[in-house]
Amino acid sequence: MLRRFLIGLLVAAIAGFCVLYLVRHGFLSSGKKTEEAAPRTMTQVISADLVRKNAADDSWDRDLCQGQPARQTPVLTVELEKAWLTDKPILFVGKIADVRSEGSDDRLIVDRDMFWAAMLSRPLLTTGLRISVACPKAVLDAFIAANPDYLDAGNGIAVVAKIESVESGPTTGAADGVPASAKTGRGKALDLVCLRRR
Repeated sequence: MLRRFLIGLLVAAIAGFCVLYLVRHGFLSSGKKTEEAAPRTMTQVISADLVRKNAADDSWDRDLCQGQPARQTPVLTVELEKAWLTDKPILFVGKIADVRSEGSDDRLIVDRDMFWAAMLSRPLLTTGLRISVACPKAVLDAFIAANPDYLDAGNGIAVVAKIESVESGPTTGAADGVPASAKTGRGKALDLVCLRRR
């Protein structure tokens, strides 16, 4: 009898700890109303922390879609210039298309990915978007060392970047789901995080 009571008490304590952990980290609602809905997935928590840490703009794609879940008309270069060429860096989420050496820096090329847009509750855009950003070799080397699976199917990357120019034209070696013609934002990477599907 005492043994059943102790096992029941242990199970209740573990369950209580798990619920408390999930509430504190935004995976379950605590019932309290807040100004802003808590992120639901670990990926959303990571991207929200990245935005907060870097004071990045993560609403540029919602602004392009005027609050709608998707935009089927092409995004014009002038619209991207207005959205990206601001005082604030942007949060860009996608898949790594390429990494090139450029002197003391590496150039990181990331294509916007529909899967990661959906995972983060971002609007869907039919226009292919990509960023091509300078990134210090040491930062990219540390990222690759910490995330040897960064190119695995399903994994993505969240990049906070300060965009300095926007170009329109054909892309070379377009990734799956990225049209052969895309708008490219050029600038500097400020922070990056590997996103995993699992």
